[in-house]
Amino acid sequence: MTPGRRDLKGEHLLVVDDYHFWSRGGTPTAEPIEGGSITLSDKFWSEIVSSCFPLDFRKALLFRGWPLAYDLYLWLTYRLAALQRTGRECLTVNYDQIHAQLGSHYRTDEDGALTPRGKKDFGYKVRRALRAIAATWPELRYEAPRGRITVYSTGPDVEYRPPKRTGT
Repeated sequence: MTPGRRDLKGEHLLVVDDYHFWSRGGTPTAEPIEGGSITLSDKFWSEIVSSCFPLDFRKALLFRGWPLAYDLYLWLTYRLAALQRTGRECLTVNYDQIHAQLGSHYRTDEDGALTPRGKKDFGYKVRRALRAIAATWPELRYEAPRGRITVYSTGPDVEYRPPKRTGT
């Protein structure tokens, strides 16, 4: 992503192919729905499955009072699941790239890029958060050379099990 640039793209995405709900007597809203079914479209299901990642909510809650560590834990879990799916060995991102996804209150220039001081502050806080995350995630392998981080494919924090589609 280029600092200062936002891209939006869309297409028609049918979410539900069909649905069936039922309740007892009266008008359809007289009582709570007792049962039913929803069939998701194949395209929507594929989109969900290709984007999902396993997460240990207990660990996420450890960082709930520390927004950067919380966001970084979720980001790492997502990225490491993607590395595992694609077979890539590692991913290197610089602080500007991480900031574009996670940071919000660090000093930036008019284009949204980190200033030198903002980058130094952000980098310090990212490395500190990484150390805290690694303390709860012993398998996490990363390096934090100047200005960037590299994470190595160790799989997500929780073992990934592909979702099963029922009813088809």
